[in-house]
Amino acid sequence: MGPIVAAARRIGSTRLLALVLVACAGRSDRSPDARHDGARAASPSSDRSDEADEAFETWPVERLEAELRAHRARLETARTAREARRAAELARALARLRVETRERDLAIAREMLELAAAAADARCDDVMALAALLARERIDLPAAARVASDALRRFENVPGEAACVARARRMRGVLADHASVSRSELGASDASGLPDEAVEALARWTGRHAASSARLVSVRVHASAGGASARLVAELDRVARLDVRREGTDGPIVVDLGAAHVAPEVPATLDVGTGGLAGVDVERIGSTRLRVRLEPAARARWFALPGPFRVVIDVEPARSEPDEAAGPLVVLDPGHGGFDRGARHEGLVEKDLVLDLALRVERHLGRIAPSIRVVLTRRQDVQLSLEERVAHANALEADAFVSIHLNADWEPVRRGGVTTFVLDVSTDEAALRLAARENGTRTSEVGSLERMLAALQQREQAEGSRRLAEHVHRRTLEAGRRLLPSLPDRGVRAAMFYVLVGARMPAVLLEASFLNQPDEHRALATESYRDALARGIALGIVEYFAATRPALRAPP
Repeated sequence: MGPIVAAARRIGSTRLLALVLVACAGRSDRSPDARHDGARAASPSSDRSDEADEAFETWPVERLEAELRAHRARLETARTAREARRAAELARALARLRVETRERDLAIAREMLELAAAAADARCDDVMALAALLARERIDLPAAARVASDALRRFENVPGEAACVARARRMRGVLADHASVSRSELGASDASGLPDEAVEALARWTGRHAASSARLVSVRVHASAGGASARLVAELDRVARLDVRREGTDGPIVVDLGAAHVAPEVPATLDVGTGGLAGVDVERIGSTRLRVRLEPAARARWFALPGPFRVVIDVEPARSEPDEAAGPLVVLDPGHGGFDRGARHEGLVEKDLVLDLALRVERHLGRIAPSIRVVLTRRQDVQLSLEERVAHANALEADAFVSIHLNADWEPVRRGGVTTFVLDVSTDEAALRLAARENGTRTSEVGSLERMLAALQQREQAEGSRRLAEHVHRRTLEAGRRLLPSLPDRGVRAAMFYVLVGARMPAVLLEASFLNQPDEHRALATESYRDALARGIALGIVEYFAATRPALRAPP
């Protein structure tokens, strides 16, 4: 640890660094080979990275560079967390040995740890190694806080990860003041109401899974610009018994969390005064309750999400009638972003390609149907949570939501193709695997509570999603086949994608092609194929709107 403390003193950050080191302290109760079934015996855990770096510092620079090149080359074909962690350790050793290239070497270390965190075999230690680098070297403290939160989300309920999850929670607490909120997070989502049977099912689910030691760890409010909406998120470290009710027609919403404890840092009262949300009071009499105070005539909807367990309440103030003269609004959502790279195969990265596709769709819509308004959830390589993507669309009162992705199975793919998904319960194994990958969960977790969330859709919204999916799917497939005639049609299907949960408008998720199908991989590397797919997506959107809006002409 000596070199780290010395470096911190040079930049005047010893106090913060000490807190980060305390937050990262503690060892996993499993050895590296046990964590990865023997596949990663040589991979040190995040709390051992300094020991590995110091051992590497006895190597000559030429050997370190050669080893780093070799590991990076292997990552092109075998993208395992072990390989990426080893490459990061080599890059960090180089950063300590040569001041003149320190920033470049740390950038390589960050890139390698991002690969490790996103690898299919990643564990909590791999994600926290990235958070530790970002924090200890003061590279990006807000990003370190986000990565620690991601480790909590992904591994909190995974057996054997308790020690690492505890480190993640400590680090997130230390870096809380540095956590940033992106503009697109400042939206609101809506569960479109819970039918009585869904409320009862959710109560049964929380009753079965509730932990006696559940604790309310945070109550956060995100308000949109101009007070258009507000989102309240109550996060617990475990599932708690849950009962949500309204006191009268204009009274507060009461969220009863049963015997859940309350963390000391949770305030007793939080005054908001925007977006229709007056404030929230945390009561600890008998049981733990949140009393959510609304402004007059405000509307509110709620839902719950697992991993970590969260109760989400979206509020909107009383609104005037919408402008009927305005053209329809579609929100395009390029999947993934930031250190979440999505699918990767032989040099192509999903997060980059889908952003390119979304920008092309926007340009095509501007030429084909200028009256259609277009908003992107991201225009840069930034990380967004699954919840805040559709929250952006809801806050804007969008008329359609299209999440753009590229597919890749965990096994070699002979038959790729185009697939378009709507939110629903799926028993198809391939769809479950895909949903698990996109949701950041395991296949077994695309289960009971997630299936209840599908009940949040109103019939009209579900039917609109199916129509939107059919138009977008048909046009995208036709466009792709102009350059790749053998492009398979995998159809319009249903699956449990978190990113579609809570959408108040027709919403679909498009997997435009397969990254690890040879023909489609080669085609995706070309601008002509990506532009063809983008034009097809745009034509499908226009065709969908034209079916219900006479002022819009259907494309030929």
